[in-house]
Amino acid sequence: MKNLEKEANRFLDILVAGDIDGVRDIWHKDGTLEFPFSPKGAWTVEGRDKIVDYFKDAFKRKRPEKFVSQPALLMADGEHLFMEFKGYLKNSKNEKYTNDYCVLFQFKDDKLFKFREFYNTLIREKYEGQ
Repeated sequence: MKNLEKEANRFLDILVAGDIDGVRDIWHKDGTLEFPFSPKGAWTVEGRDKIVDYFKDAFKRKRPEKFVSQPALLMADGEHLFMEFKGYLKNSKNEKYTNDYCVLFQFKDDKLFKFREFYNTLIREKYEGQ
């Protein structure tokens, strides 16, 4: 099994690079991207192809410049990892902003299987309109 914290940080690096091929490569074919407290209500993106499409669109609205993570907490099952990090981002209007994130990662078959993201919804709504 891979080092889950290293893999979680690799995914954040892929996002900073805007690497769509990297997004495709790291995700499990049946993966889920979950936003339980989105300003417009809870929603989920299911399946690698739809997740790739989500990030293609997201990169038009915002670009992360860097993420600074705290030490992650590995869950006892060896598949789940909880991580807190600060994101430094720029929106489509070139406005810079930061947001704080708490994410539950799950890995399956050495691929990212679940990414459940919690963030400051007021900041996201202000700078991203969603």
